[in-house]
Amino acid sequence: MRLVLAICGYSGAGKTTLIERLLPRLAARGLRVGVVKHDSHQLDLDPAGKDTARFFAAGAAAVCAHDPTQHFVRTRESGSVPLTDVLPGLPADLDLVLVEGHKDSALPKLVLEHPEPRPTIDTGQVIGRLALSDQRLDQAEQLVASWLDDAWRTRPLGIALFIGGSASDGSGDSASFDIPSVERLVAQLRPCGDRLLLVGGGAESFRPGLSPVLPDVPGLEGPLAGLLGLLRYDPERAWLCVACDQPGFGARHVQWLAEQRRPAVWAVLPRLGGGGVEPFGAIYEPTLLPPIERAVARGTRAPQQVIAAAPIAHPEPPAELLDGWRNVVVRSR
Repeated sequence: MRLVLAICGYSGAGKTTLIERLLPRLAARGLRVGVVKHDSHQLDLDPAGKDTARFFAAGAAAVCAHDPTQHFVRTRESGSVPLTDVLPGLPADLDLVLVEGHKDSALPKLVLEHPEPRPTIDTGQVIGRLALSDQRLDQAEQLVASWLDDAWRTRPLGIALFIGGSASDGSGDSASFDIPSVERLVAQLRPCGDRLLLVGGGAESFRPGLSPVLPDVPGLEGPLAGLLGLLRYDPERAWLCVACDQPGFGARHVQWLAEQRRPAVWAVLPRLGGGGVEPFGAIYEPTLLPPIERAVARGTRAPQQVIAAAPIAHPEPPAELLDGWRNVVVRSR
């Protein structure tokens, strides 16, 4: 679920100025923010005579220009392009997308009141209305931050139970498992998310109908193969990943982890008393997909190295919950 908020108002309400002043404040909060600029007239992206402008004028369907720190892509469309077609093309590793304008859309919106009387803007969810004043920027920051925090925490959460390699053929590197124990774990986790998947090569050992099965990504091994498959399978959802040998993991642990979710945190990987970071019994947000894809394309295979540069939280679970992260190896019958 891409988190998109419109900053809207009538012409002259100060939309561009507010967004320009708001962006540094959001960046200071650790947020990666995209902006969609609406223009009812034809856009002029390139100065005349630039190579990219000449390529586009010559009929290129797409032109990309880049340097080591930035790039842009300009595409030629055959007809009218609605905003709903533009948003999916934005980078997925954005914490928030601000849309300037689109006051009549169904997007959640922050309305900037015009100094002069104008018809009321009330389409969609209005998170606030701000008059032109010296406090407008501070008020806007608080409203946007509060809305984003709520939206981030209520993003759909799926449960992924990692089975690993098949116990019957020895192809996996995870512990063997006891089918009844895993079935009990499925039963106690199923109510904790809006869907549950079994992930990994060992999942075919289970009776049909226990839960949908997602195979590992071909060519990868270990938890990374399952995690990448999950984020590709449903890039709009956050995933709680639990190992099949964590039988003590349940609703209390899920609730505690969910409380750790916040904007600009792309994964919650608990740190236990010994200092180690747990990749299972952990939540991964969909914003992790692009950096994982880039790292895998470069040949990186270790999960910790893949997400090392991403904003990750490592909270310590309370003592009464530690048993949930205790691995218990049980043998398949």
